Amino acid sequence: RWITHLDDEITNHEKALTTVVDQAAPQLVVEVGIGPITAAAFYIAWTYTTPHVGAGSVFLLEAVLSAIFVMVILQSTKKWPREVPIAIPLTLMAIHFAAVPLTGASVNPARTLGPGIIGGSAPDLWVYPIAPPVGAGVAWLLYRLFHAQEAAAPDPNERS
Repeated sequence: RWITHLDDEITNHEKALTTVVDQAAPQLVVEVGIGPITAAAFYIAWTYTTPHVGAGSVFLLEAVLSAIFVMVILQSTKKWPREVPIAIPLTLMAIHFAAVPLTGASVNPARTLGPGIIGGSAPDLWVYPIAPPVGAGVAWLLYRLFHAQEAAAPDPNERS
């Protein structure tokens, strides 16, 4: 008797699962198939970094902007941790406002490499994986240099 009951329960669950799958299949096709393809197309169309200046200028600007961004990250996380949620995004926004018209404002190699490779049009693509790390390294060196001087300087509030 309990086997018949178990068999009925399994049959009911199979029917319910089949109904759910049948109803969800079109949505799954859209979400898993069409959605990501459409998103990738928009991403490539709207975020591909297209420089409007020469490779040397792009390299210099990307390195300097990356250095500024990393310096803000290092300084704000150390000295003003409560302002980090405001300082870092605002800096990144300012960098993009300043550089999008010139270089597309990559500041992040992944943001340029993916669309550049997939899009098939990648002039001077070498700049983008090299310039931001160079700028980040310069920012780190400057940060270490300035903080080494701060550590060596006597504290004016300290009594002898």
